Amino acid sequence: MRHDTYETKEIITPKGNTFKVEYFYDDMNETPWGWSDGHGEVSGWTSQDKKPGEVILCADGRSKRFYDMQGAIKTARVEGWSCEGVLPTDTKGQKAVKAAQNDFEYLKAWCSNDWWYCCLHVVMVGPEGVEIDDYDDYLSGIEDGYYRGMNDYSLEAAAEMAREIENRYLEDLNRELIAELHNVHNHALYEMGII
Repeated sequence: MRHDTYETKEIITPKGNTFKVEYFYDDMNETPWGWSDGHGEVSGWTSQDKKPGEVILCADGRSKRFYDMQGAIKTARVEGWSCEGVLPTDTKGQKAVKAAQNDFEYLKAWCSNDWWYCCLHVVMVGPEGVEIDDYDDYLSGIEDGYYRGMNDYSLEAAAEMAREIENRYLEDLNRELIAELHNVHNHALYEMGII
């Protein structure tokens, strides 16, 4: 186990194989608005007052980051952003406002450490609870935390990784079995003097 693991879970696949999932913080040091598209503009840290159309995203003492809500609404309208809670009867403008507000809450939750980026380490475990060498994988940049069920999302990603590792393990097991059967067959033919 890594020293920076903050959570460990177990997954048992439908085929009955067990996997250990280790969660550790991803130290990529990226902000969500710097890491992915589809966000409103966020200022750098500043002690200046907000401009018209901006709202405070987060504060640390006298320094603040601002979210350009007015610009985000315009972008959301042009690009057709969507989010949960949008009704079929909402106008394009209402949808844009809801999408920009949703983006603001999402980014604010990251600033408040309600969610973060993590790395997953998924490893196959044998019957004695011992990790099986060469049957593990890592995935970084996964959203995890307490915000809107993100922990469920990270567990789904881990389960998908477990299925891929399991498939690789079963393919290798089949190859070994076929090779062993081939060796037994050849040995029997040799003993009979056929080869």
